Amino acid sequence: MPKRLKLRRFRRGERQILRDKSHDRKLPTWAMHRYQIIALVREGQSVFHASHQVGSSPKMAYLWVARFNESDFRDFEESSNPAGRPSGLTVQQIQLLMRTAQKRPTDVGLPFTNWSMTKLQDYLVKRRHFPIVSPEWVRRLLRRADVSWQHTKTWKQSHDPDFAAKKSVFWRSMPSVRSMAW
Repeated sequence: MPKRLKLRRFRRGERQILRDKSHDRKLPTWAMHRYQIIALVREGQSVFHASHQVGSSPKMAYLWVARFNESDFRDFEESSNPAGRPSGLTVQQIQLLMRTAQKRPTDVGLPFTNWSMTKLQDYLVKRRHFPIVSPEWVRRLLRRADVSWQHTKTWKQSHDPDFAAKKSVFWRSMPSVRSMAW
């Protein structure tokens, strides 16, 4: 059975603040839910039922009713964690990701010519003591660092030892642009 928490009496101006804020569409959803919980409890609902109607957890609803009883609406629009979740990657790991992404897979001993996000993530996790992150997160990190994919120009590469000589002979045998004029 959920505990019963009483809402203190409203002070001057708080009723109007609650009315305005509980219908303000410019507020973030999480802040609006806090005001709506107070409004529903004020109308006579239990904190538990108000939390379910708003879509919040009962624990958070009890917390916000208790905070309102202590300090008005002062903290209702402050984010609970403004800095966000701490990063699971160190600066050295992000630099390793950038260096590896800018190399060819053949340079690190892999049998393919292009990186995909999944292949890059698998390589880093298996061989470089990199934390397990999703390929989407790898893509976001690369984009944040302005690392873009370049198309592999395999037509300029050959395993033939005489490739350079054959290539120069080929280009000399081609007619120039001027001689091809109509």
